[in-house]
Order: sequence, then C-alpha cells, then structure tokens
Amino acid sequence: MLAEPLLRQKLLAFLEEDLHFADVSSQIIPSDLVASGQIICKQGGIIAGVREALLVFSLVNVEAAALAKDGTVITNGDAILTVSGLARNILCAERTALNLLHRMSAIASTVRKAVELAQASNPKVRIAATRKTTPGFRAFEKQAVILGGGDPG
Repeated sequence: MLAEPLLRQKLLAFLEEDLHFADVSSQIIPSDLVASGQIICKQGGIIAGVREALLVFSLVNVEAAALAKDGTVITNGDAILTVSGLARNILCAERTALNLLHRMSAIASTVRKAVELAQASNPKVRIAATRKTTPGFRAFEKQAVILGGGDPG
C-alpha cells in the first residue's frame, strides 16, 4: 500500500493527465452549482480502489464517503461511495475515480476467483502476481491483488 503522500502525488498526476484536455461539457454547468450523488456497482465482485477514489475526490474539494470497504464482496446495485460538492469538481474527478475503482475491482475479483478455484484443489496453493504490470499503475494493481486474496509477488 502506498503511503499517502506518494499516493496523493500519483493521483494528482492522473487528474492532471485527464484534465489536460479539459472537460468542455462541464463548462455549461453553473460554477456555483452544488450536487450530490452515489457511485453504484453495476456488476458484483470484490471492491477495490475505494481508498484511492476517496482521495481523488478530496483532491478537488469534493466530500466523499465510503459505503463499501476495500476487499469486500459487492453485488449489482450496491452503493459504493457518496459524493457532494461543486458539480464541476465532481465531474473533474469522477472519471479518474471510476477508472481506479473499475480496474482495481476487476483485478481483485479475478484474483479472488483464481484463489478460490486453486484452493479448492489444494488449500496451500497461493496465487501470486508477476512483475508484469501497467506502467505507472503497479502499486494499484499489486494492492488489488492483495485485496483479492493473492500474493503481490
């Protein structure tokens, strides 16, 4: 797990990369409009990336609260996070937060399935990750492996 200062640095870089091209559509939203919403699960599995998503929203001054805990089983329709703040700020962070939640949850869910299948044959089997990770995303992928019950390698 990344220490918070390094995690903040990486997440800021993700936001800067995403916002570099600007979100023209959000410019029609009044700058003082306050909004709230929820992030809802569309497919069950193991949730991962909640810590990171919360921090992404905080970096743009959006209040966010976790309704699900990293590493737990979620089902279709479960609420994962609530957010509230300036609508433009929510829109600035939502794609980065969703990308983190989606990718990390997919990894954690796949690892959990592999662990369960392997351990059904031999309880001593470990599922371990390799060094072959996505550039710039290694720490997030390794954290998702851990949350799925695997060995980060």
